[in-house]
Amino acid sequence: MKILAAGGGSGGHVNPAISMANMLRSKYPEAKILFVGSRRGLENDLVPKEGYKLVRIPVKGFSRKGILTRILPYLVLAAGMVKSFFVVAFFRPDMAYGTGGFAAGPVLFWTSFFKIPTLIHEANVLPGITNMMLSPRAAITAISFEESRDRFVKAKRIELTGNPVRESLLKADRNESRARLGLGRDERLVVVMGGSQGAGPINDAVCEMIMNFYKEGDFRIIFAPGKRHFDEVSGKVTKKFKGVDIRPYIYDADIVYSAADLIINRAGAITMAEITALGIPSILVPSPYVAENHQEKNARALEARGACTVLVDSELSGAVLYDAIMGILGDDSRLDSMAKASAASGTRDATEKLAGLFDELLKGVV
Repeated sequence: MKILAAGGGSGGHVNPAISMANMLRSKYPEAKILFVGSRRGLENDLVPKEGYKLVRIPVKGFSRKGILTRILPYLVLAAGMVKSFFVVAFFRPDMAYGTGGFAAGPVLFWTSFFKIPTLIHEANVLPGITNMMLSPRAAITAISFEESRDRFVKAKRIELTGNPVRESLLKADRNESRARLGLGRDERLVVVMGGSQGAGPINDAVCEMIMNFYKEGDFRIIFAPGKRHFDEVSGKVTKKFKGVDIRPYIYDADIVYSAADLIINRAGAITMAEITALGIPSILVPSPYVAENHQEKNARALEARGACTVLVDSELSGAVLYDAIMGILGDDSRLDSMAKASAASGTRDATEKLAGLFDELLKGVV
């Protein structure tokens, strides 16, 4: 059996695709799974680490600035369509699935063209343009939020599954993880990220907090500012604390997340799915640069349930962030209440639901 997985760019596209691939590899050990992604996305780092082969196709986002920048994406798209045709023609998958991102468009166009059973998965409330365009062609459109259903008016079939969470996260043991990180029984761990690409406002606030407000013993912190920001952040944080661990990226997410008492991050759909699946309290800083401000809508819904605190970029500073962290960690009752609300908001069986849909697509193949 051959399965083609498409999607990439950000962790929000790559991590769900990997979660599905790992599930399929476990269920069908003899299956050959091929990933198709972009040349610059996070898939170039994460997919090979999981042991999968990755084929890269040329893709480029569309722009409205200048004639050349308007024409170039279409030329790149044409090149991507040609390469995707040969990928599908030579690999000849029995099934294909995609998780969004520009790289998914060309290859899943061809799988649907050749009548190969195809599923697309949408992680966000507001669907991306690639999935919107592919939904009339895909056999199944899987959504993570009921609010997305009305936006896929031309989809052949819609199924509500939720967002898949990496199996390694769900299987992680909190006590073992904390022991591996050397955390004492009463130590609190705060994990700070800014999404897979990092986030400048969060990074600036954390740097200011560490330099001006943080004291050794307040809490332990693992801070991943993103690879492209790592050198800059490392240069700003000139005070060295044993309790501060700055990393370009958190590769051992199963250990770090399961050991965390509080997570600070953007409010992407996959981030929220992972945080709530593990029942972790959070401080969410929604990105203002996304379509229709959908991250803040997601974050506010979680805040209304008592699972998180929301801070927007305009109010974020080192002092505000430090006070927010200490206000949560310093109140055991509040921390426990947030953890319970987070767990109640999470979905842990999205992968199993998707597995059932894949079984349907594979009938007559397996």
